[in-house]
Amino acid sequence: MKLIQLFALLLFVGLGVSSQAQTRFKISEMEAYPRLTEIEKAHFAGLEVDAIVNKDNIELSFMTGGDDKNPFINTYDFREKIQGEKIYTENTSDGHVMVMITYKKGLFEKDELTMRQFSPNGDCIGSFVFKEERN
Repeated sequence: MKLIQLFALLLFVGLGVSSQAQTRFKISEMEAYPRLTEIEKAHFAGLEVDAIVNKDNIELSFMTGGDDKNPFINTYDFREKIQGEKIYTENTSDGHVMVMITYKKGLFEKDELTMRQFSPNGDCIGSFVFKEERN
């Protein structure tokens, strides 16, 4: 009996530690103000993101595709959870939100990441929506 309890304990601990899975996302929508140029649209069209969700933050690796094999990696701090969506932000030194990431985990749908970029006066200047890549 003790052996079964030990096995169950190890299994639950292992599942708790292994929750740091990497998820691949592909861009599905993009908007910017003023509008994106055709060159920018072509550049962002193949954008992919690898996301690793941790307890206190989310780490995103941005890859533009093509010959560029060096991802741009950035970490966003967990702010709050609202109606099942986790909100992460990157702030300036004075506390202004520069980037907000919303992570919507889909049970029967693909996961979705929304990235919004803000100007210093708080206006949204860009928005990118990424959908989980799965078969």
